[in-house]
Amino acid sequence: DPVWLIPILPHGSVLPGALVRSLPAVAITVMLLSYERGVGGEDRVFRTSSLAHISLWSAATALGFALLAFRIDAAYARFWEGTTLLHRMQGEWFESASCLIAFTRKTKAARSAEVKEFRHTLVRLMSLMHGSALECLRRTSGETYYEVLDFEGLDMDSLRILHEAQELYGFHRVEVLLHMVQVLMTHNCMNGVLAVAPPILSRVYQTLSRGMVSYINAQKIADTMFPFPFAQCCIWFCLFHSLLSPFLVAAIIKDKAWAAVATLVPLVAMHSLNLFARELEMPYGDDPNDLPLAAWQYRFNGSMLMLLKDTSDHLCRMSDHVTLDWDEVYASIRAGESGTPDNEEDAARLQGRVVRYTTKSVTSLAQRRSVSRTVAGNGP
Repeated sequence: DPVWLIPILPHGSVLPGALVRSLPAVAITVMLLSYERGVGGEDRVFRTSSLAHISLWSAATALGFALLAFRIDAAYARFWEGTTLLHRMQGEWFESASCLIAFTRKTKAARSAEVKEFRHTLVRLMSLMHGSALECLRRTSGETYYEVLDFEGLDMDSLRILHEAQELYGFHRVEVLLHMVQVLMTHNCMNGVLAVAPPILSRVYQTLSRGMVSYINAQKIADTMFPFPFAQCCIWFCLFHSLLSPFLVAAIIKDKAWAAVATLVPLVAMHSLNLFARELEMPYGDDPNDLPLAAWQYRFNGSMLMLLKDTSDHLCRMSDHVTLDWDEVYASIRAGESGTPDNEEDAARLQGRVVRYTTKSVTSLAQRRSVSRTVAGNGP
């Protein structure tokens, strides 16, 4: 969204809730000043604006913002750790699956059926494990499920074990699936499908383990709520400040408009900070500001499908158009923003030969070569 739209976007904003909680205090402030003017003379309710009123209101406001600053800091730390752990979990488990797929490349030709069964079983288990992990982390009012790859392709014994482990025995499904993946790895290592030395394969066990540790740490955030006494104190202090502000502001400021503004702004800021902290404290909920777990599961499924595609076994080589001259490769990187080599000597020697590449060049170059190959194939 454009930056200028951010102040008025309602989705995910805490300002409406803060305004609802602050407007009653503003109304009380205006009513008190109206009553004071109605009484008039020596019988005014608030005769003078004393230094004591100003000091009390300033102290109460400062204390409130200090409490909320601590809560905001703790809430943001929980939110940032929560998203870091999930990114780490996804990265570790994708790396594990990618390594295992690569380890079967050598035996694919001789044992095609076994390799294909191993790969399809692996990606289904990994997708189900990742989706089950997100499902266990989710803290919503209703049930939430995530799309996984076709697990009906698994044998009936595996499906029965998964069902009984959770429904009958209360086992943790993610732990059961992790163990199934490790059993699958061990079995295929012993029968030769995974053509890799055991010390190298042990690294995959380690990455699977690190992903599981990240998941357990994320579960710590989901299971351990922000301390209730402190959250309760913040709420009660916001309520106390909302009740106290109208009387203090009415004693200090006699103009209704300015009194309303002086009451509204601090209270909106205070309630906004409190609501914002409450949003951040649980990153795995269903609020607009929570982490998009469904999108992460969709992305992980796409990663698993990519590993199943035949092109995942492609061995990258140099083309016939490759530049093996070090000076040319160096000049293409060191050309700088101006697109010219560093000195005149390099410019004279490499004139017309330096090509600058970007990440976007990959797509355009592949398209050009694909067209050239098609034209060549249809030629006389």
